[in-house]
Amino acid sequence: MSATAVPQQITGLVPRLKGLRGIKAKTHNIFPLNSSGTTTFSPTSGSNLLVFNIPAFKNSWLDVSKCYLRFRFKTNAGTFCPRGIYPFERMTLRCGNQMVEDIQNLDVLQSIMSDLEPVGKKQADAYQTGDFRVCPNQTNGLIEAAATLKNIFNTGQVFEHQIISGVLSKDYQDHYLPIHFMNGSGGPSMEISFHLASGNNFCVRDAAGSIDFELSEVELITTVVEMPMEVNQRLDKELYNQGKVSIPICTFRSHNNSIPQNSQNAELSINESAMDLETIYTAIRAQNLPAIVNYDASTGTNSHTNLARLGGHGSGITVADNDAAYNQAKVKRAQYRYDTLLFPQKALENSSHDTKNTLLHVLNTLDLFKSDAFLGGFGKDAASQFDAMGSFILANSFKTSRDAINNSLNAATTGAPVELSLALAKPAAVALQVQSFAKSNYTLNITRDGQVSLLNGSARETPVD
Repeated sequence: MSATAVPQQITGLVPRLKGLRGIKAKTHNIFPLNSSGTTTFSPTSGSNLLVFNIPAFKNSWLDVSKCYLRFRFKTNAGTFCPRGIYPFERMTLRCGNQMVEDIQNLDVLQSIMSDLEPVGKKQADAYQTGDFRVCPNQTNGLIEAAATLKNIFNTGQVFEHQIISGVLSKDYQDHYLPIHFMNGSGGPSMEISFHLASGNNFCVRDAAGSIDFELSEVELITTVVEMPMEVNQRLDKELYNQGKVSIPICTFRSHNNSIPQNSQNAELSINESAMDLETIYTAIRAQNLPAIVNYDASTGTNSHTNLARLGGHGSGITVADNDAAYNQAKVKRAQYRYDTLLFPQKALENSSHDTKNTLLHVLNTLDLFKSDAFLGGFGKDAASQFDAMGSFILANSFKTSRDAINNSLNAATTGAPVELSLALAKPAAVALQVQSFAKSNYTLNITRDGQVSLLNGSARETPVD
């Protein structure tokens, strides 16, 4: 009888075994609890919340690399999405009575992560994700014309939506989850909720009218791996002897600040008491975001959505930021600070015609210099995605190396906040909101009675011989 090696996704979570019998993988389609086969979800209706329960399947482990959300997305007549689909403003994940994740302003975070993707991946995935910003069109260069986008989104198409989660996303976690042991409450192993965002955030119109969208045929696709009894027995023994199994995870927390109208300098606090704060991503947007009903792909001015981020120089690179006619909310200087530590050591100072110094710092600190990151490229008419097309962000990674250890910023030592010092090139013409997302590392502990707890800081799992 042939033997199968222990999958690397569970190495360290169970004692090492010399060999196993065949491993079975099963794909399960999970429907929202609050739906029937014909239920549609919309932010303007009473059905604006999706709730999924992942059962504690017997002898099974959840393969997070194959978890994704699938739905049919349809806008009302005349409404379309020129910069991708970001339908959720909040995601929560509970294991029993423990709130493991609560990510707010998820649509903003998702748009940031989308702009950090490689151009090749974005183009290859466009048909399945609904983000067509790098898709060539033989007629006019890009798929951006209102008529073309209306045909796509008014008809209704099925799209895949990757989940941003330190527990369920393949981009942030690479362990199988022993869901058969995560039912201490006697119910499902975990509950995931998605709150719908306003369509005004990511949808537009080219003529007057209301903006709305709906989701139907919603399914959470999961793959569970049925392990042989030997593996589960060893884990059960380990839980009984040591009391817990620890899985390193990460998650995001949203922090909101504001810059009043006519202000030019700001000192903002990000109160994140994490023992292993890895990265901060910051987006700047207008506070007042009315529906966009004058979309025009032929101009850079009216070709964005409300998720487009401010801070870049704008499309007029020949106009200096000290010119009397210049009126963009451009970031002239920026620096993060914690206690006496400065990130970077010398504040970022942008030139009078672009914010390329900030772009280079973002690519460097996030280790994206060797990646063809979308935000580093060009859009329509050679306009910079970062400066002119709404992809500007501030970011800083506090991790000192790529090792899987606690070598990021311990922001819990003094109780002081991380501070962001900002200076604009000109006083803000409108009130601005500054949304920062702190990515921090935690440890998910599973105990022998099926309960789940969260530890501030990450732990490296240790294989047991």
